[in-house]
Amino acid sequence: MDGFAEFIKLIKAQKNELELDRLLNLLLTPEEMEAIAKRVIIIEALLKKEKSQREIAKDFSLSIAKITRGSNALKRIDPKQKEKLIRHFK
Repeated sequence: MDGFAEFIKLIKAQKNELELDRLLNLLLTPEEMEAIAKRVIIIEALLKKEKSQREIAKDFSLSIAKITRGSNALKRIDPKQKEKLIRHFK
């Protein structure tokens, strides 16, 4: 069985934010949760286009390599998904 597909199913099966929070605390270490939170910050900052990659790295004490990986990931996503993310972060 595909573990990541099962992960998605588990997330979708949660009925509310509390259940989701409990599940994620079970499945992810604090370090993994922090890494995901940083990735969200990177994606949001890149989509807002208010700062350069170097400024984002400096402001959030992140490596430029992490910012570049986030930028490259945004180049690979479906344009409709990218628009949804832009609307979400406004």
